[in-house]
Amino acid sequence: GGSSTMGQVTDLVLERIEVKNVLTYAYDLIRLTRTTITGCLSHDNGISPGSTWGYSSGFEILSDDTTLVNCKSWNNGNNGLSSGQSSTVYYRTKVIGCSFYNNQGDGVYFYGALQDSQVIGCAIQGNAGNGVHLSSVNHAAITGNSITANANAGISFSGTTNTTVIGNVIELNGTVSPADADIYMYGTSTNNQIIGNQINTGNHSPASIVEQTSTDDYNTFRANVINSGLTITGTHSTVSDARYLGAWQASTKYY
Repeated sequence: GGSSTMGQVTDLVLERIEVKNVLTYAYDLIRLTRTTITGCLSHDNGISPGSTWGYSSGFEILSDDTTLVNCKSWNNGNNGLSSGQSSTVYYRTKVIGCSFYNNQGDGVYFYGALQDSQVIGCAIQGNAGNGVHLSSVNHAAITGNSITANANAGISFSGTTNTTVIGNVIELNGTVSPADADIYMYGTSTNNQIIGNQINTGNHSPASIVEQTSTDDYNTFRANVINSGLTITGTHSTVSDARYLGAWQASTKYY
């Protein structure tokens, strides 16, 4: 993509492209509008210690209305996919049916002022950070994903609001930092809905769901199937219809 004025590049389509062994970002989409990326691969990129770029992600998206479908990102130097920026509002990154595994950062990192973005039906496994990391974003939706065996949390919220997490299988995360829990909220995360997820901590995380601080509030936790505890600190946060089970066999959905 490169650097451009917002809207100068529109309606771009990328299909079945493989990018590997580059020192920085494999796909760097900046200020584009309406981009579709289908069946593209990014692996073994972004490992450039000591350079201006440092360690880079497989997909870097600073654009509006970007859709990734059936893409794979693995063994990259930072995140499998990053989208957002603190200084600029970007809208509607949608990630569908993709795989993110064995990256050196998070599987998917949504951050900054990113709005109205989604991760749907993806396999996110074995990353050295979180499976999905939501930092200061608003109105995200994390739906129907398999999020397994990541080093930190399965889904981490930091200062994130008005986000839904529905119908995901979240298993065996916290392989390196078990205190993070499988769903881990901190930094004033409010008005989020966590509904109908299957959460299996295995022998890793001590709790299935954690609100870390009293500033996390007005969150709803409903109809989740869990095998470990919930730590809820928000005065107005609610838990209902939780179903507790013992440990079960891990999901067989991988990349």
